[in-house]
Amino acid sequence: MKIVLSVALAVFLLGCSDDTQSSQTQESTTKAPTTTVEKVQATAQKSMDAVQETADKSVAAVKEATQESVTAIKETTTKVVANVQETTKQVVADVKKEAQPVVEKVQAQMAAVVAPTPTASVDGEKLYKASCMACHGATAEKKALTKSQVIKGWVSTKIEDALHGYKNKTYGGTMKTIMEGKAKNLSDEDIKALAGYISKL
Repeated sequence: MKIVLSVALAVFLLGCSDDTQSSQTQESTTKAPTTTVEKVQATAQKSMDAVQETADKSVAAVKEATQESVTAIKETTTKVVANVQETTKQVVADVKKEAQPVVEKVQAQMAAVVAPTPTASVDGEKLYKASCMACHGATAEKKALTKSQVIKGWVSTKIEDALHGYKNKTYGGTMKTIMEGKAKNLSDEDIKALAGYISKL
C-alpha cells in the first residue's frame, strides 16, 4: 500500500513540475513507472514467497504436532489397556480367593446330596426263608425238586458265582429256567447276604 501511495505521489509531483524540465521529466516519468511497477511486482513476489514459506512452515509444524499427538495417544492407550488388563486379573484373582470357601461349601453340600445313602444291611436269613427254603429245605439239605445239587456246605463264593450265573443266564443245568426267574430280581447285596447265610448252614 505504501508503494502505491509513493507511486501516486511521484506521478503527481512530476506532473506539477515546470516545462523546462519537461523533457527530462518525461524521460524519468517514463522510466519511473516502469521501475516502480517492477519494484511493486518484486515486493509483491517477495511477500507471496514469504507467505508461502510461512504457510509451508505452519503445515510442517501442524504435521509434526499431529504425529507427536498420535504417538502420545498410542502410548497412553497402550498403558491404559495394560493397566485395565492387570486390574482385571487382580479382580478375578480376588473374587476367586473370596469365593473359594463358598465354592467348597457348595461342593460339600452337593457331594452330600449326591452321595448314596447307606442302605440297611440285607438279612440273608429272611431272604432264604422267603425265596429258597421251600425247595432247598430249612438247612439247604435237599435237592430242589429232587433235581438240583444239595447246596449245604458250599462256600459263599461258590454260591455267589452260581446266583450271578443264574441272573446273567450263564450258569445252570436242569434247574436253570426256575433259578433264572428267582435270581433276576436279586441285587448284588442280596446275593452276598444269601451266600453268607447259606454257607453257614
